[in-house]
Amino acid sequence: MPRLKAAIARAYKLRTEMFGPEHIRRKSVVSEVAPEMARLTNEQIFGGVWARTDKLDRRSRWWIVLTALASLRSTRELKIYMKGALRTDVTKEELGEAITHMAFYLGWPTAVNAARVAGEAIAEAEAERAAPRPRRGRPRKQPTK
Repeated sequence: MPRLKAAIARAYKLRTEMFGPEHIRRKSVVSEVAPEMARLTNEQIFGGVWARTDKLDRRSRWWIVLTALASLRSTRELKIYMKGALRTDVTKEELGEAITHMAFYLGWPTAVNAARVAGEAIAEAEAERAAPRPRRGRPRKQPTK
């Protein structure tokens, strides 16, 4: 049980870093429809596979996942993972170069789709970075007149 708790703690920490706290707080349709799948995703994928950095670093894992999702044309998941990669380990220039490289292996239409999704992910990631961050703690009292 301690290993399981440690995996869950790693998963939440990693997912918060990768996708942001709002992603963690939001109730997913997966957890409602397939709660066991949601549990396994958290414990095994994020608490296990993504947390293992002794053989493969996180940047390499991003490229593997982004290429797999692009090849499947899984646009919703691709955008989520592109935003996470941009948030943590990948630049928009690297993303563009990777999509160009993918075009020759996955096909032009698939790469065009990935580029379109990347454009949306980049715009959203930049807007999130530019947005004011909520302050932690108690709000300050406004002076009375």
